[in-house]
Amino acid sequence: MGAAHGAGAHVGRPPPGTISFSVRLGGRQWGWRERRAVPTASVLKALLLVAYLRRRDVARLPSLCVAGDLGLSRLDARDAARFFGELPGLVPRRHRAYATWLLAHVVAAQRWGIGQTRLPAGWRLLFKGGWGSGSGAVDHRPRCCSAAAVRAWRSR
Repeated sequence: MGAAHGAGAHVGRPPPGTISFSVRLGGRQWGWRERRAVPTASVLKALLLVAYLRRRDVARLPSLCVAGDLGLSRLDARDAARFFGELPGLVPRRHRAYATWLLAHVVAAQRWGIGQTRLPAGWRLLFKGGWGSGSGAVDHRPRCCSAAAVRAWRSR
């Protein structure tokens, strides 16, 4: 947990609420409260995109619990990090460029929090954040990300 804890748990002033995250790098994974399932909000759209394009189940996500209100479905940070790490390989080859383009081109107004990460030259970022619409289950205030899934890698 050490590297991820130092890298993310104490960056700036933490937003109100409970923070959890998971970082996956080179087959290893670290996190802070990474097994705490939280409402997915719009992050679920990335899972649905892959499921639709594959015409079947997305991946092994043991913590995923789908709710009647899809935005209130729950997923833990560890499974979200693993899913995004595997995402390009989960999408059928004929749809891969489009699916990754969608996640690499989130509009600026929705790239708050972790989506504003500046990467070194030659790196790419796939990102999907989520926030609620007044239910109180997911925070929608700018810079207060309740659900985010990111994949960054060095492009060749």
